[in-house]
Amino acid sequence: MKINLGTTGKNKHSGFTLMELMVTVAIVGILAGIAVPTYYEYMLKSHRTEVGTDELGPILSAQEEFRRDTLTYTTSLTDLGLPSNPYTTPNGRFRISARQCVLNGNVMPLTQCVEVEATALGDQRDDGDVIFNTLGTRNHRLKGGTLEEF
Repeated sequence: MKINLGTTGKNKHSGFTLMELMVTVAIVGILAGIAVPTYYEYMLKSHRTEVGTDELGPILSAQEEFRRDTLTYTTSLTDLGLPSNPYTTPNGRFRISARQCVLNGNVMPLTQCVEVEATALGDQRDDGDVIFNTLGTRNHRLKGGTLEEF
């Protein structure tokens, strides 16, 4: 009596061929090549938004309170209660400073306007700087120096 176990006599191997593995590696490489730069740009933009919301906005509010009390803005962030001037954010991505506004090439007096700039540091430099002023202007300065609305 012969028992048939479903084998035809050929030794079947299960697994992947080298070609299948190489195609899979190539597809993963292409997807990573697309996803990683996109994710990097997304992270830079989110850090830029974060510094505008979490740092520059509150500093401008403090500038307005300072002006209410002294009738002028200040370029010294220590006058506003920050630990240093310029001030580096806790995550180390930006150095924040304040200066007089320049409008149409003219320096405005501190009684009228102050500009607060977050200069990008480290990898964040690939994204550029963020500049807010008390007149309501909010700009993003690209790496090449071009300004765009924040």
